[in-house]
Amino acid sequence: MASETTKRPRLVIDVSPDIRRRVKAQAALEDMTISEWLLGLIMDELEEENDVRLALERLTDSSSRVTLEEVESERVELERKGAL
Repeated sequence: MASETTKRPRLVIDVSPDIRRRVKAQAALEDMTISEWLLGLIMDELEEENDVRLALERLTDSSSRVTLEEVESERVELERKGAL
């Protein structure tokens, strides 16, 4: 019977031994694997990028004023719908 597991794409980067040691130590301090820790950083960065994009889109519409809470609410709704 074939395996039911889904292959996940990989990202590979080359780092110096010192960087690897520092990343490993920081992940351990947060009780995470290196992969979990790096994926968290990547996801945080992508979420911030989406927040900035949404805010800039709203700012170009000079006919309306929005609060930070409204931008965040819109981002959460778009994320929930899978649009981000």
